[in-house]
Amino acid sequence: MKHPLLSTFVLVTTAIWLLKAPVAYACTGISLKAQDGAALFGRTLEWGAFDLKSRLVVVPRDYKFTAQTPDSKPGLCWNAKYGAVALDGAGKAIVIDGMNEKGITVGLFYHPGTAVYQKYDPAKAGESMAPTDVGMYLLTTCGSVKEARSAIQKVHVVPVVEPTLGIVAGVHYIVTEPSGKAIVIEYLKGELTIFDAPLGVITNAPSYEWHETNLILQR
Repeated sequence: MKHPLLSTFVLVTTAIWLLKAPVAYACTGISLKAQDGAALFGRTLEWGAFDLKSRLVVVPRDYKFTAQTPDSKPGLCWNAKYGAVALDGAGKAIVIDGMNEKGITVGLFYHPGTAVYQKYDPAKAGESMAPTDVGMYLLTTCGSVKEARSAIQKVHVVPVVEPTLGIVAGVHYIVTEPSGKAIVIEYLKGELTIFDAPLGVITNAPSYEWHETNLILQR
């Protein structure tokens, strides 16, 4: 059966992807509510540093993942609870944007000069993952924003150099659900920070809190 949320996500995201600017670096994610109550999520993608070589990928239930760690020890291992469709990055299991069968969307956004991840403890390698693992983890294990909020608190997101970049990827994330609820997940000064995002909007640096304050000042 055709899934209306999935169809809308793919069409909106693919269209915006094709229109992305070639030399800019800023992105904006937005959530909208249709007249029939359907929740929509879309984004601009002006990443121009290099070709992300993204593919539209389908992740089946029970697919097994192993996260990365700084010392190459196996990180958190998990099996996909939910099937998902996503745009990946650099030919890897890096979710730039995706939606699972429950209508949960996860978006990864550039967060330069702001993201500072948790300290890595080799003794907790099995609970750790790279920043680029987070999107796939949340997308394949969570059926609601509430579950995503809980799940991200159970893992350690640690600095792992992404070979494509040559540095640790500075990113943050937005998670939305069909009800319209959304959260933004950031790592600031080595600590996990979760913001409720009632407007369903995200952009880049600085922190989400700064943007909320700036929005109030502009009213």
